[in-house]
Amino acid sequence: MNRSFVKRRLSCLTLALGTAMAVLGTIPGGASASTAPPHHLRPEVHAALGSKMSLAQAPAGLQAVVRRTLRAPAGPAGRAVQQAKLTASDGVPGDTFGVSVAISGSTAVVGDSFKNSQTGAAYVFVRSGTAWSQQARLTASDPAKDSVFGDSVAVSGSTVVVGANHGAGSDTGAAYMFVRSGTAWSQQAKLTASDGVSRDFFGGSVAISRSTAVMGADGNNSATGAAYVFVKV
Repeated sequence: MNRSFVKRRLSCLTLALGTAMAVLGTIPGGASASTAPPHHLRPEVHAALGSKMSLAQAPAGLQAVVRRTLRAPAGPAGRAVQQAKLTASDGVPGDTFGVSVAISGSTAVVGDSFKNSQTGAAYVFVRSGTAWSQQARLTASDPAKDSVFGDSVAVSGSTVVVGANHGAGSDTGAAYMFVRSGTAWSQQAKLTASDGVSRDFFGGSVAISRSTAVMGADGNNSATGAAYVFVKV
């Protein structure tokens, strides 16, 4: 909502704001509000309502009431700020690091499907405070050129799934599950479709939530597509 709109609405919402302050107890300074008419409001509130100041310049308590009344969006405090820039410890031109990303809690996973002649890799980063550091570089137990391992990634807690939709021969596709123990990661399983065939591109998309993982295969059945659900047992 722009400032000019807020200025125009402030004058006609004086009575409503006075009542809202009485109900919500949001008079600046923390004092109890009165149900008296608006001209009995505290001086700083009168100043905010009668001046041409913007919403951002008004006292914090008044800002909160105005936003509730007008349903205005949150101010600058709601904006996102960059905390870090992540890069691979062994990155080289043409790697496509960042082609896929996923995050769960303080763990982030970044795919790099063109790494090493499109064999691919995925990188795990962990956050400590506001600092991020690379914890592991994940690769398939059976790496193959052009498998594009890392074209899709997903993470849930201490489990990561990495898709390689050109792997398993003739673009059938596969996905790999890794688990963390302490700070070490190891491959737990290689996932493939029970009815996989050439150009299924299984693993083109992956998702995981706790013990359930889903893999997309958009080329299945002449590109009709399918998705496969796996559960850890």
